[in-house]
Amino acid sequence: MSDLPIRSVLFDLGGTLEDVWFDETIQRTALKEFLKLLKERIDCPDLTEESLYTRLTKGMAHYKTWRETRQREMDPEGVFRTFVLEGIPIPADIPVDFWETLAFHYESRFFYRELRPETPTVLEALKKRSLKLGVISNIMSRSLVPHRLKTCGIEHYFDVVLTSSTFGIRKPNPAIFLKAVELLKMSPAEAIYIGDTLSRDVAGARRAGFKKAIQIRSFFTSISDSPEDREAPDLVIQSLSEVLSLVPRNGDIP
Repeated sequence: MSDLPIRSVLFDLGGTLEDVWFDETIQRTALKEFLKLLKERIDCPDLTEESLYTRLTKGMAHYKTWRETRQREMDPEGVFRTFVLEGIPIPADIPVDFWETLAFHYESRFFYRELRPETPTVLEALKKRSLKLGVISNIMSRSLVPHRLKTCGIEHYFDVVLTSSTFGIRKPNPAIFLKAVELLKMSPAEAIYIGDTLSRDVAGARRAGFKKAIQIRSFFTSISDSPEDREAPDLVIQSLSEVLSLVPRNGDIP
């Protein structure tokens, strides 16, 4: 199996195909609209920007522990009801779309996202080599990844886009990696994966049996990884352009 040629390249989105970062200024600016969205549907007159900021910060930290322990993604309604809005009376008839609106706002506005400048050129070159391309992303919002790919003008390059919000399982669980290559009708040994974290991307690709697990560092690398994350990537790259040297034009193993 190890001698199979590389036939597919899969990517993480946030931190890999795009740069993502945040600071308190970005998050407090996004908070104003988030609070407005909440108060349009939920009677919470005592909720202020400051108290909401505290709820979001603590709630998302608790949710992070929950999801990483279980390697699962909870639906947005469960996340906000359980971890952020606990103790606030919430009508039972709020539509599912409302919770997705909150999740999309959180994922898109509380973080600054910008496509890496080399991304379109790299994807175009890989596609010209007849490779199957995919995205595997951990994300709470169901609509954020499709929206970002479309907004950035790169959605047409991908043969599969698989997110934890639709699949229910998060990286590093190998199941989400194996499902992606199954949808591509590929063997894991014919695929390489590029992501920015050891704990999720490299570890998951290795456990799934991918030919190569490649790391490109990002703002989130130091936040997400710890000294206990000992999964070593096959290669650490500084630019996505370096991927092209791993996949010759004829698709043979370099």
